[in-house]
Amino acid sequence: MLRRCYRDQSGVSGVERDGAIEQRSQEYESGFLAFVDQYSMHGRAVSGVEEQPSYVIAALAIEPLLEGLHTTATKQSVRTRDGVESAVEITRWTVFITVAIATVLAVIVAFILSRRISGSVAQLIAFSKRVAAGDFSARAEDGSELEFAILARAMNQMAASIQNRYRPFQ
Repeated sequence: MLRRCYRDQSGVSGVERDGAIEQRSQEYESGFLAFVDQYSMHGRAVSGVEEQPSYVIAALAIEPLLEGLHTTATKQSVRTRDGVESAVEITRWTVFITVAIATVLAVIVAFILSRRISGSVAQLIAFSKRVAAGDFSARAEDGSELEFAILARAMNQMAASIQNRYRPFQ
């Protein structure tokens, strides 16, 4: 069985505490078995105590031991719950910080992409304004984005076609 070694607020390690709980449980079990052996002779107490059913005597004898075991288990469950709540709080903050960092990175990436796209669109708008003004020799720069490069080539072909058609009239 693997056990994690940790220290609680009192400085007792988890392995030490688990060992103490196991030892206490074994002591309770040994005491109970010894009691049952002592009082199991036909349901009567050996010491001359008034006759009672053996289960009543056993229950009365084991009750304080079970209360102690219950107290120990309750304390351990409280410690475990506190540890889980602490882990939940750490996880909550970790998720919050991770989401905040991811949001900031997403905004930065969106800003960079929008600048690249708007730069390509601005170049194509300037090109179309020059062609509209009659400068059929104007050419758009092939952008680095595939879609904008295709659009720039199509607009260049359009400008060349217009230039070839109007060349005889000049």
